[in-house]
Amino acid sequence: MAMVGDLKYGRTVHSLTQALAKFNGNRFYFIAPDALAMPQYILDMLDEKGIAWSVHSAIDEVMEEVDILYMTRVQKERLDPSEYANVKAQFVLRAADLEGGPRQYEVLHPLPRIDEITTDVDKTPHACTSSRPATASSHARRYWHWY
Repeated sequence: MAMVGDLKYGRTVHSLTQALAKFNGNRFYFIAPDALAMPQYILDMLDEKGIAWSVHSAIDEVMEEVDILYMTRVQKERLDPSEYANVKAQFVLRAADLEGGPRQYEVLHPLPRIDEITTDVDKTPHACTSSRPATASSHARRYWHWY
């Protein structure tokens, strides 16, 4: 699973990582700006459990390796305005990013979604995000059954 965006302040990425760390066979790819990287206590917990993880600076670095992209927004209020403008553009998922790879990707998002996933992704079979909570929760339940 690749987790992308604000990994420092995003509560869902912390709890999801901790929950999935209870199960064998998981590997995590963390993709975030340096200022919003996954906290060290989460990385230490993964090390203690012997779970593989790695840090990356761009989504395309891991597309050959992952099945699930868990996208979160880069929170504007957490960064200097000039840094935000530069950083947010680097962590946007487009439908073209999902094409041509050897894998089938599932794209998840905790909502609310701003512009970190372009709307053309919604038209692909990869999208498991929705503005309708019932649909979003059914996708979440499906993934929990995998583990």
